[in-house]
Amino acid sequence: MTYVADDEAWPLCVDTMSGHATDAEVERYNARRAQRLAREGPHVQIVDARGAERMNADQRRRIADFNRDHRDAQAAWVAGVAFISDSTVIRGVLQAIYWLHPPPYPTAVFDELDAAMRWARARLAERG
Repeated sequence: MTYVADDEAWPLCVDTMSGHATDAEVERYNARRAQRLAREGPHVQIVDARGAERMNADQRRRIADFNRDHRDAQAAWVAGVAFISDSTVIRGVLQAIYWLHPPPYPTAVFDELDAAMRWARARLAERG
């Protein structure tokens, strides 16, 4: 997988993922998320996963473990997460997961970047 983190427009953070995920890239992704939380400032995350392949079970567990271990910090500092996928199946699965196991921040699933950016900016505006 190619993973690129872009925090240049902080507090609007964009993570772009494509291809097959490696364990090292999943660790880099979680490390970047931890760095953002350590800044102790409200921010939104856009995950642009158009073209990304499905992660394996261990990689998904690592992300779930991060979310569990950082739930309080995420509740305090994450104003929202927008996920972009070009797969209707993945978008539907994500919406179901968010409905069954809601994270401590607003979420939305999109099929294109512009709508995700508008949503993310609105979440930041709500946080002031």
